[in-house]
Amino acid sequence: MARPLLLRGAALLIVLGSIVLLSFPAEPSLDPEWVASLARASLTTRQGVRVLHLVGTPEEMGYQHGVLLRDEIRSAIAGLYRETVPNAGYPPFVLARYARWVDAHLPKEYRLEMRGIALGAGVSYSDIVLLNTIEDLTMQPDARAVVYELLTSWDVWVPPLVLPVTRRSEPPPIVAPGRSPGESASFAAFGPATPQGSLVQGIMLEEPWPLERALIAIYEPTVGNAWVGLISPGKVRLLAGLNEEKISMAAIPFSSADASLGGVPAPFLTRLVLERAGDLPQAFQVLASTPRSNGLIAVIGDGKPADAAVMELTAHRQADYLAEEGLIWRGGTARDLDIARLRVKELPEEEIDLEARLAETLRERQGRLDTLPALDIVTALSGLSSSSNGGAILGIAFASSDLELWIDWIGADGARGRTRLDLIEEIQD
Repeated sequence: MARPLLLRGAALLIVLGSIVLLSFPAEPSLDPEWVASLARASLTTRQGVRVLHLVGTPEEMGYQHGVLLRDEIRSAIAGLYRETVPNAGYPPFVLARYARWVDAHLPKEYRLEMRGIALGAGVSYSDIVLLNTIEDLTMQPDARAVVYELLTSWDVWVPPLVLPVTRRSEPPPIVAPGRSPGESASFAAFGPATPQGSLVQGIMLEEPWPLERALIAIYEPTVGNAWVGLISPGKVRLLAGLNEEKISMAAIPFSSADASLGGVPAPFLTRLVLERAGDLPQAFQVLASTPRSNGLIAVIGDGKPADAAVMELTAHRQADYLAEEGLIWRGGTARDLDIARLRVKELPEEEIDLEARLAETLRERQGRLDTLPALDIVTALSGLSSSSNGGAILGIAFASSDLELWIDWIGADGARGRTRLDLIEEIQD
């Protein structure tokens, strides 16, 4: 009896030793093209908001992101383990297991991009994956079922690539990454609802988005559409964006009883739509055909012939809605009764009231909903005016037909400002 126990113990030590060896490899040699691609990337400040411009393959864009925002990414990861992980409601080893699980179900290009970020920032690939997925774990409806499924799955797990981090004389500051502010509501207006008939889309934020964690990202991938949207350092996911085909999308995630660990989280679905869709039917096809992890309400616009629609989804259900009289909007309430019943938490009364006030305001301004009025609406109705961390983004609007992004923000000194970015001008420079 003692011999089998000794053999099992030796085998365990070998496995653990292999993990340690695999987890801390020698510094890999970087592809010279990755390093050369840095000349095509930039990080600038435009009218108070930082703009990150990335060009190339997924690995190249990730490497550019990691190098240009190295200190911010390391600070976000330090804050992740200091602030977010202890309050997530799961043991750290379950969080790590979940991150690897989600990583296995993500499209390959996003995995390659996150690998590039890890290399550029000199951090662990697993930390970048966790930074991009921890918010989705907290939305899973049944924590016990999640833990059971993660711990009883027997898929092959390869230890993550962990790169040695260059130590500085002083450690990077710890800045809690926090949740990327979600959208509380979005609307699209076109045709008879706007002065010129062009498409305008407004996005209301749940809370102010601190300027220190907000980036206007311009992506020019070698394969797929160029797009512009808002992201945070170290993250490849986003909830709202506009692509060069004049497709705009805002995603409103929610926790649904119809969820799946084997699906793609909502913020990655937004990227898939922006990079792969050239019209509304293609956007719907991307969302319908991609496995989904949880609930999502997507407000999607097409500025070519101006049009817009809403798609409500859970892991296994979907419902489509077309605009009426040039208007369509959603908050966190699904119109489809089956999808609405699957919502895990009831929507707070104030959010239901917010959607009602949004509908009333849009109808009152029918025919006058241009870009700046749309930005006024999302900022005024959300009631956002400041941030405890200083300056913040308060509202977002897309002039989709004109390929423009507009942002309403407030500085740390209380000064208000607006930033406009033209996607065509940026990608033609």
